[in-house]
Amino acid sequence: MTTKEIQNWTVSDWQTKVAYAKPSGGGAVGVVFVWVVPKNADASSKPPTADFVIKPMQGSAAPTKFAEHVLSAFAGAASPNSKPVQNKSQEGMALLNTLKVFRMKETDAAVKQRWTEVMNNYTNASHFLIQDLQVGIKEFGEEYREKGGLFELLMNQKLMTNLGKLFAADAFIGNGDRLFRPNMGNVAFKADGTLCAIDSATVLTSFDSIVKHVTDEVRNDFLGSYPAEKQEWGQTIVGKHGGLAIPSHGQQQNYIKADRTGDLVVPASFGMEALFNVDDWWETHFKHHLLEAKPTPPPPDRVWNLAKMYFRSGVDEGLKEVDAKLSGFDWLKMKSKYKSYVTKYGGDANLDWTNFKVRRLYFKLRMKTKSEELAIAGVQKYINSKLPS
Repeated sequence: MTTKEIQNWTVSDWQTKVAYAKPSGGGAVGVVFVWVVPKNADASSKPPTADFVIKPMQGSAAPTKFAEHVLSAFAGAASPNSKPVQNKSQEGMALLNTLKVFRMKETDAAVKQRWTEVMNNYTNASHFLIQDLQVGIKEFGEEYREKGGLFELLMNQKLMTNLGKLFAADAFIGNGDRLFRPNMGNVAFKADGTLCAIDSATVLTSFDSIVKHVTDEVRNDFLGSYPAEKQEWGQTIVGKHGGLAIPSHGQQQNYIKADRTGDLVVPASFGMEALFNVDDWWETHFKHHLLEAKPTPPPPDRVWNLAKMYFRSGVDEGLKEVDAKLSGFDWLKMKSKYKSYVTKYGGDANLDWTNFKVRRLYFKLRMKTKSEELAIAGVQKYINSKLPS
């Protein structure tokens, strides 16, 4: 079924057309897989047989829509064609009630427990994203844990090359919750090596929002020393550490109401310096993360080196594509696309245009053989002229 069709479902459609729904098994939030009548589905049903996917979101849908656009344009990633349904709309409330019905009806203990873990994310969502089911995809996070799986993945030249392109694209939307800080459950791919833009959103944090709209309780308890000064903000978003997404107002309120003992899950941002120091990132983050699963058999050095060569080739291809897409008329089209999403879905603290421009400036300076220090200095000069004191 197409997302456009499901987006237009009425209250009656949500009440009568859903045959079964169950949450995915991975991730802090995950998604819900949905089957429609007359198909017979139950806890034994496999996600590839579902008809579509529901993902809960806080804040605006614009960060996801812009991220999907950039990943498609920069890395050729397949898009899930996300369509938002507002939680407080009649259709949104009918959708939520339908999920609650299947939670109550569930008899499988493991699925029932998973519902308990994730249900608050749906109850407190500002909207739901209806997404295409990505048919025939595999999840990197599952495949590399299989016996011999990591060896096969690393030797897949097209997959590793495309992963390098995705690495470059993620840097510009600030999405560090996939490769920069490895979360391989967010890497999905097809048999031909094409990557799918699942679980994607921008983490282009707004300096103004950090200073003015993040409560003291959250800043002190959760964000800790998150930069509140222009210079620190600039160095963080383009430097080695990346940073964190800004929690939505709803997330902050729920965190405080829970006496700051509940979960507050927000993704990491992407430090741009890693784009120009791939070898270090590969060894200290990517390779280290995959080896923690103790793969059997462990790939030999020659396999890791070959995979890194494929990956670096993809990063180089991605950087060339980025350079083209962020220049001339293509840059104006990118700005127009950004404005259209913000106009349609509303702004968001994690979709800051200045942040995106800073990443572009840093990239352009580094491509001109500027050092990290000179690039940061150029970025800081721009930030000082654009951001409030």
